[in-house]
Amino acid sequence: MKSRIVFTVIFIVSLFGVSAQNLNNKDTKVAQCIAGWVVQSEVSGMTIISDSIPPLTVGCEELKIINADFRDVDKGWPTGGWCVPDMNEANQCISNYMYSAQRIPQPAEVAFKLGLTLGEYEYIISKIKKQKPVWKDPTIVSPGICISANSGKAQIQNYLHINASDSSLLKSPDFVVKPGKPHLLSLWVRSKLVSNKPNLFFWYDAGLEDINVGYNSIPNTNGEWKRVSLYFRVPADMKQAHFTFSFRGVMNEYVDIADFRLRTASEDEFTAAYKIERAKNPDHIAAKTEEHGKYLATTIAKLERKSGLPDKPFLIWGVGSSWTNSLDDLEPIRQAIRARFPNSPEIIYRKRCGSGTPYDYARGWVETEVMAEQPDLIISYTNGSVQALEQMLMDIRKHSTADIIIPSLHFFQNEQLTDQYINQSVNEEIKKICEKYKAQYVDNRKELASWLKAKNIPITAVLADFVHQNALGKLIINENIAAHFCPNAKPGYSPDSLEKRFYVKDLVRKNASAEFSADGWMKKKDNLIATKKGAKMKFSFTGNRIDLIGVKAQNGGKLKVLIDGLPANKFPAFKVSYVKPAITNITHNGTVQHSSKGNADTGPHGILLGENVSPQKWTIRMTDNEGNYELKGSVTGIDGTGNSKTMFKSTSGQIIIDPEVWRAAKANIKGDNWTFTVLSAATPVVNFSVVESDSSLFSISLAQHLTNDKHTIELISEEDGVVEINSFYVFKPMIK
Repeated sequence: MKSRIVFTVIFIVSLFGVSAQNLNNKDTKVAQCIAGWVVQSEVSGMTIISDSIPPLTVGCEELKIINADFRDVDKGWPTGGWCVPDMNEANQCISNYMYSAQRIPQPAEVAFKLGLTLGEYEYIISKIKKQKPVWKDPTIVSPGICISANSGKAQIQNYLHINASDSSLLKSPDFVVKPGKPHLLSLWVRSKLVSNKPNLFFWYDAGLEDINVGYNSIPNTNGEWKRVSLYFRVPADMKQAHFTFSFRGVMNEYVDIADFRLRTASEDEFTAAYKIERAKNPDHIAAKTEEHGKYLATTIAKLERKSGLPDKPFLIWGVGSSWTNSLDDLEPIRQAIRARFPNSPEIIYRKRCGSGTPYDYARGWVETEVMAEQPDLIISYTNGSVQALEQMLMDIRKHSTADIIIPSLHFFQNEQLTDQYINQSVNEEIKKICEKYKAQYVDNRKELASWLKAKNIPITAVLADFVHQNALGKLIINENIAAHFCPNAKPGYSPDSLEKRFYVKDLVRKNASAEFSADGWMKKKDNLIATKKGAKMKFSFTGNRIDLIGVKAQNGGKLKVLIDGLPANKFPAFKVSYVKPAITNITHNGTVQHSSKGNADTGPHGILLGENVSPQKWTIRMTDNEGNYELKGSVTGIDGTGNSKTMFKSTSGQIIIDPEVWRAAKANIKGDNWTFTVLSAATPVVNFSVVESDSSLFSISLAQHLTNDKHTIELISEEDGVVEINSFYVFKPMIK
């Protein structure tokens, strides 16, 4: 289960100062509303207690939660999407599987059957294992939850009364969220708490590989109605969410909840909230050395807006184990970037993590999904063989211009702050490999040791268990990484050697006919523009990717793309998606003979492409329990059989599967399957048309995953219509 930090704090006086900068000076009513709200609110832990609803700040929007005031709940349960999952239903589902299929089902199968995320299912099944009280009828709420009215407060019509109970679990309706954006959830709370605080968990619509965002801060209001407001950032690409509310307490403890309100929040607002949250932890300033930022030259140039595509966000990918996953959403890094580079592009973070996944298998994800995305930066916070790390870095350097960050791991519970543990020989090897491939090595272990000693803090204070970092550990490790996001006086390479923008005005001025030609084009300030069918442009470059930067128009035309003389849709340039396991493959608890014993990401982590590739969807299916499988393409059909322990090349030569990136082969049983898609990495036609007039620049990748050699792009206007080009952006990886 993936986990992310949520900062649930109100913005007090310091926030007002930041937010006011974004307000229209004429909108004094809104400013007064914020000021009044700040005065009457109080901060309690990570939560806000107030008597009013936070005002909608400029540039933000309200988002709807169905039946958020429970007005119709008393007409029947469940209603409006609110429900109480029944543990007995889960138990019965398992029994039915065992009776009909003669086997114990995988957790994901049961979750899918019940309409729950995997994390919610695990919560429910944990109660069954402990033989906690459960209820029989899923249409009736549990004894711990009931509908009430007459709240005594005019704004509240109906509310849910939740008694402390291990069997109480409330699930909200699904609602729309904005990917990657800060949000604010507000609700009325009346509570009487002594020992425990209720948990509010967010679940995002990422299929059964769900993401859990946990709050542990619903406050004790001493029996009075108060408004509680919670800040959180939605992960990238997540467009839908719901939350679950559970309350494990003692007799006579209760929580009443009502009137959920959700809205987006501004980045300034969220940053102010983050600063308040950060101030609750010990201060930490990582010592700078001449190594800091040495191999992040392209990253710094993009954050300073001196390089990069003008309309694209800065994309970071994380790959690795639960340690990488426990960096959460890199919020401390994001905040450091915002502070140091106020004009930086939007930051987007995506990750692919597995239980205990080392470099040895994470490199399979890099070869496929990550390279398909062509990120600006890749972070891997895990362990593994130094040989696998070198192979992963080599793959990145051959196929992309992404910067790379490799931190050393933190301390575990059985280690000490002595030289033996601080200066491990394996980290010296990792550092040398990073130097070889110009990857940014972060000596996190040494920096963490220095901070722990200076603050007289034990190793256990930054651990959640024997090996995983807790909230404080996550913060300090993120900040150790964030310290490297700084200009270096002697960078390890020149950004222009990897990525370079070629302006058409300069190409025309140089009259470089061998490299550039334009027939049927006219100058328009710094750009070239064509309006008639048949206009041609040709540009030769060296690299493995080229993007076009242009301007769209209401009467925009289309450009046909040719690569080295071939139409783009016929050129052999391809990318590969994530090799996705079927939900029936997943085993968490080792209850079946060939279980993964905790590793959710068993099977092939990546594939390689051979020759004569045809874009299509592929399926790898196990044909027995001994590692034998069959490969089938949606176009090619059956394309050979192989074994998970040996190198495989399909009959057609298109697909290569390396056993080195096939994890826990013994865990796979007959019927297990994985799917992936091979897509063209070239754009056959560029459309310059736009519905509304927009003079801003746009960019589009013309071709990716080319050989790192000299290529020629040819653009031909397919019809009468305006096509306007500003520049080309060329990517040239370090290794050919």
